[in-house]
Amino acid sequence: MKKKDKTYHIKNFYDGDKKLEKVVLEVKNGFIYKISRKGYLSSQAFDIVVPTFVDLQVYGSNQRLLSEYPSIKTLEKWIVFIKKMEPIFFNLQ
Repeated sequence: MKKKDKTYHIKNFYDGDKKLEKVVLEVKNGFIYKISRKGYLSSQAFDIVVPTFVDLQVYGSNQRLLSEYPSIKTLEKWIVFIKKMEPIFFNLQ
């Protein structure tokens, strides 16, 4: 099922490495497609967005828990599992 494309205005966005301020996230089919500053509207902005991950330890990880099998093989198995999983989504609440 195709997800609706959305645009989010974010005052403080953490990309995992650094903080970006006053950005616009374009989301296509549930995935972040583009991050830019063009068209930012503070009146529509969420204050903070931080990336998170589905807890594969709880929801399934192709029979491999990272805490038990901390290896590249585990991550490779996760990728296979995640690509089959539905829904994968971007969600702001």
